[in-house]
Amino acid sequence: MLNFKMKSRKILRKVFLIPLIFFCLNLVFQNWNLSRLIRPQSDEGVYLYSAKLISQGFLPYKDYFLAHPPFLILVVRFILWLAHYNLHLFHFIYTILVFSALFPIYWLTLKLSKDEDAAFLSLIFFSTSPFFVSEDAHFLSLRHLAIPLLAFSIFFLLVKQKNKLSGFLLALFSLSIIPNAFISLIFILSLLLADLSSVKQKLKKHWDFIKSWAVITLFGYLIVFLIPNSYQNLISFQNQRPLVPFLTRIELIKQNFIPLNWPLLFFGLLGSVLTLKKLKIFKIFNPLSFFSLLCLGSSFYLHYLSTLIFGFSVASGSFISLFRRLPILKTLIFIIMISLALSSLPYLKSKLIDETTPDFFRLATVLKTTPSPLFTYQPIYALAAQKELTYHYYMADMRYFYCLNHNLDEKSYLEIINKSKTVLLTPYDFLSLPDNALENLTHHFKLIYEQDGYKIFINKEEKEI
Repeated sequence: MLNFKMKSRKILRKVFLIPLIFFCLNLVFQNWNLSRLIRPQSDEGVYLYSAKLISQGFLPYKDYFLAHPPFLILVVRFILWLAHYNLHLFHFIYTILVFSALFPIYWLTLKLSKDEDAAFLSLIFFSTSPFFVSEDAHFLSLRHLAIPLLAFSIFFLLVKQKNKLSGFLLALFSLSIIPNAFISLIFILSLLLADLSSVKQKLKKHWDFIKSWAVITLFGYLIVFLIPNSYQNLISFQNQRPLVPFLTRIELIKQNFIPLNWPLLFFGLLGSVLTLKKLKIFKIFNPLSFFSLLCLGSSFYLHYLSTLIFGFSVASGSFISLFRRLPILKTLIFIIMISLALSSLPYLKSKLIDETTPDFFRLATVLKTTPSPLFTYQPIYALAAQKELTYHYYMADMRYFYCLNHNLDEKSYLEIINKSKTVLLTPYDFLSLPDNALENLTHHFKLIYEQDGYKIFINKEEKEI
């Protein structure tokens, strides 16, 4: 009986304690500057204000522009409600959700590789990847928020054989953003190709998983495309964006991704190619996912690659298990891999601990004294200052004009200004304003704040609160 208890404690410690420690450490460092850091140029203001509009009864696509499916926005809306629209508390809850992916990553790698060192390394690579954890792991990103869905889906499929539950989670992942539906298809293709049994046996074995995923995904997108303007928002908008040439994408990866993230990319691809038999699905899934994210779509930003973090972390960790019969060499490679992964810590320290944005909070403080509604290209300021935005179709996502290289036409601009009582302009916003915009603005508004290109105006008939 005593021996059984000792074994149970050892298993509990091995299975739960290590990922729990990593989980807690990530929460600490991700929220180190919880009340001192917000990046207004990130995407989170768009999604947060979109969630707020849903809570106010507005319908995405019909009532306001939204470039993604609304399902994760509904999750964000619930978290905002839970946090009482407190951005700092929202960020804390968000990091809990994002880093919950650590548990399936550890359990999956441990189960399939039978190697604690491999599982440990997978957590190290996930937690120290600069392109994943430096910004969007604590600033809302739909891609990051969807990663636990992918991680738990693959864990329940490959480890627990819970096919229907796995298909349900993968469907939710597919419905989060449209590119994730393609990643899901690549995973299913990889699953079938990695299975060497006959076609009939493959389909019989995985039918519940595939059917569950397909039915929920198709039904979800059917509902979305029944909403007026959804096709224009989700498909036409993306097709109108300027095409980023393939060589430009490669150059972006070469200059801005590889210098800090090459250990994950190198060991992830190496581990994928040389992976053990039980992990061979990643031999297909990881490279295909990488090239699809690189090539699909008109636009390309490096954060599109963040979806790779799950598969590449598992493959990076699993690489060490290839040397299990060579303990001395394995120890040496383990030390090298740890050292290379941790080489990103100075950069992460600068982003997670040292960096603050006092200018943002200074502007938010000034905006709290101004009347609503507010016109701004960055809705995160309205949320921080607890202000309502001036209603117009693109109010939650003025990036529409940045992305398509359009200016807000003068008629629309004047209509919006006439409905506004406060206007915030940042240095980036002037690129999307119509000609003579400032001249028209100063005719009816007075400047109450100006610093470093940031300007706040209030209607001349209004007073500061």
